[in-house]
Amino acid sequence: MARTTPFTCPRCSTCVEVTKFSREHTLTRWIDGHARCPELDVEPERFGTGRCESLTRAVRAAFDEGLIEARERVAGT
Repeated sequence: MARTTPFTCPRCSTCVEVTKFSREHTLTRWIDGHARCPELDVEPERFGTGRCESLTRAVRAAFDEGLIEARERVAGT
């Protein structure tokens, strides 16, 4: 199974776990849901949907800086 990296959104401090498979492909697990996220708080909680642009930019920057490693993608991810 792919390893996750704990990550905190710099905008709202929401904690997530991310798994990067490439610069563009990220699997994000919202540990406590996205209710505290100002970009997603009005959206209903749905599995596998919703995208916070602030978090996306921060995760991509961390990946570019080598703070998050790409993992091999396994079946089901």
